[in-house]
Amino acid sequence: MIKLNVVKRLYLRIEESEKDRIDENYREIRENYNPMKQNIKIKVLFIGESPAGATFFYCANSNLYFATKEAFEKAYSKSITNFLDCFKYLGCYLIDVYNKPDTKAKSPCGWVGRQEKGKLIPNLANQISQLNPYFIIVIHERVCCWAILSAKEALKKLKKSKTQPNFNLNDIRCLPFPRCDCREVYIDQLAEIIKKELIPRGIFPKKLPQPPC
Repeated sequence: MIKLNVVKRLYLRIEESEKDRIDENYREIRENYNPMKQNIKIKVLFIGESPAGATFFYCANSNLYFATKEAFEKAYSKSITNFLDCFKYLGCYLIDVYNKPDTKAKSPCGWVGRQEKGKLIPNLANQISQLNPYFIIVIHERVCCWAILSAKEALKKLKKSKTQPNFNLNDIRCLPFPRCDCREVYIDQLAEIIKKELIPRGIFPKKLPQPPC
């Protein structure tokens, strides 16, 4: 008889392999909506925790996708048919702290071991400094600490490379993940950020362009 722990290890190995396959697919899909591929400056960088195993923002089937779409529609008082194309055209891009699906960030980040912290922060800082957005929106309270620490490192990297940063730490907003009771909070807060910060600062237009929005 096969021991239970052997079966468990085998199951976990298969599960990790499946997550790696999903991760690779999601990377390709995400990259298709990278504004920089069409020479569009990334203005607003959204930072999430990790893709869900069965749904994904850039597959237009996740809680985050539907809530974000609703927030944009509320801010602009209009229905948006091709939201992902509109999101890209506006210079918005979503990255995740963890690319592997269903990975949970440790909270608070001060409890995380040195090895993980030493890898996670530089990776995220590299992405932020390369994209150099005007504004950063962090999704999930577990991610907020990581994003702020990484943004600090990104600012150091930009200064060291003598590149003018487009953002500072005052340009970071942390929102709850839009699940259950937090869904309306997320929608309302994101809509307010768009109406009261991004549009007045000229980061977003006063009216959505057609096409693609």
